[in-house]
Formats: sequence, structure tokens, C-alpha cells
Amino acid sequence: MSSEIPWAEAIKLVVKAAYGPTAAMLTREEEDLIERDKRGQIQSEARQPGLWHKKSPFLLEIQTKISLAYDRLRWKTDQEAKSETWLMLMGFSPPRVNHAELKAELCKAYPSSSVEFDAPHRAGVKPISSSTKSKVGAKPMLNWDEVEEYVRKMLDERGDPKDRNQELDWRTQADVIRAVEEYLDKRKEPRPAPNTMKAHIAPMIKNWRERTARN
Repeated sequence: MSSEIPWAEAIKLVVKAAYGPTAAMLTREEEDLIERDKRGQIQSEARQPGLWHKKSPFLLEIQTKISLAYDRLRWKTDQEAKSETWLMLMGFSPPRVNHAELKAELCKAYPSSSVEFDAPHRAGVKPISSSTKSKVGAKPMLNWDEVEEYVRKMLDERGDPKDRNQELDWRTQADVIRAVEEYLDKRKEPRPAPNTMKAHIAPMIKNWRERTARN
């Protein structure tokens, strides 16, 4: 019986192969800072007398660490989204993935990777034998830069979906995603998973709004 691994584990393997064994990882301190910030604990502590004041070097240091932690979290999310897209383009689909088939595709796509594909739950560092290298290249990943260019063009032409009196098919983020899916269909490119689309399209819309506000 062929061995299968969960979809989330497959994404982790692709991330490690594409970005390195320590990619898409947050330290325990960074995870704790993000969790405390989301719960409002740090802001609450800052307001308590005797702990620290607004101009305290310690508070500024904490705020800097929180900012860096969120930067790494966004980086992690982007790596995982691109890795999930790669899996879909290679023909894999959730909820589980055949580990042997995934290993074969990873060896083709990343012949110089140091990730040990044979140990999905204990991915460590181990040089891949030259016998696993292949001249066959992997299918290209979706060019998100081109997608963002298309999104910007659509937003420039049709305006912000949140604007009043917008057309019925242009009022939400889902409408933008639907337009991108139609764009990909016309180009005969496979659609990424819904969560992957949301993870990429949302910041594109946000960037467009920020750029528009500055102009």
C-alpha cells in the first residue's frame, strides 16, 4: 500500500525543498509575541502603571520585534501559498498526497535541495544523490506578478469594488477573484486552490488601494 501524507505536510515538504530546511518557520518567541499582540496583552500591559511608559526603550524594542514577527509571518504565508500552488499545478490535490510521487516530483524540480524527502515528518539535511537528478524540469509555477498586473488593470478600469453604485459583478473581493479565475481560464492556466487565491489577491487589492490613496 502506497504511503500518503496529509496535504499540510506535503506543503511543508515543498516549502523546505524550495526555500530551505528552516524556511516558513517562526521562533517560539515570535509566535508568542504575535499571539499576545492579537489578544491585546501587550497594549494592556503598556497601559499599566509602573510597567513601562510609551517612550520606554523596552516598549520600543518589543514593538520592533512584533513588527519583524509579522513580517516573517507574511513571508511564511507567502511561501506556503506558492508551495500549495506548485502542488496543484503538479496535479496533486487535498486531503492527502502520495509521498512517493511527491518525492519524485521534488527530486526533479529541486535536484540540489538538501531536504531529506524520505522523512516527511522529520525533514532534515542530507545531500541528494546525483542519481536522483533529472533533466526533466518541473512545470512553471503561476506568475503572480502577471496576475497582480491584471488585478491592477481591472481595478484601474472598474474602480474599487467597495465604491458605492458599483456593478453587481464588482462589489466584493470574491468578484475580483472570479475575474482572475476567468482570466486564468482564458489563458488555459490551472486555478490555484481557493485559499491560495485569497491569500494572494487580498494583498494585491490592499496595495492598489494604498497606491491609489497616495496619488
